[in-house]
Amino acid sequence: MENLKDIYIRDAKLLGKDDFIKKYNHPFLIQYSEKTSSEQASKKMTFSTISVKNLDELIKQASSMSKKVIEQAFPITKSDRNPFAGKITVGRTNNHDLIIQDASISKFQGYFETDNNIQFTFVDKGSTNGTTVNGEKLEPSVPRFLKDRDLIAFSTVKFTYYSPRAAYE
Repeated sequence: MENLKDIYIRDAKLLGKDDFIKKYNHPFLIQYSEKTSSEQASKKMTFSTISVKNLDELIKQASSMSKKVIEQAFPITKSDRNPFAGKITVGRTNNHDLIIQDASISKFQGYFETDNNIQFTFVDKGSTNGTTVNGEKLEPSVPRFLKDRDLIAFSTVKFTYYSPRAAYE
């Protein structure tokens, strides 16, 4: 059975941008994992001295050795699992819209809200290990507007926020 991330990736390849956005008119949380190519990782580099030119080349080689791979994709959508109208809840228990099964996530981490299904905010509800956006810790109960490619971490579990248009691209 295909999982959600595989379905989204397949549809992004098969559908045009407008059709993808029409079908998925909600934002996404994408979790990446860093994978290294075993062939590239096995190459050994030795330098007796490193000049600026060699250092730039070393950085390019090191960054090309790791490749972002989508681990999980979560649609930010309302389910019938929680009773809070207008709130898309996040937590580790089964009564939330987005269930992240990690012990460091609070039972009720917080929630997403939107007025127009275009601009979303996230509110941390005083979670034990907190929530950060782009490395900045959120204050409990204070909404934070989200932008494309914001890095959001529920405790230590990291995601990237994407609108449908940015997810397609």
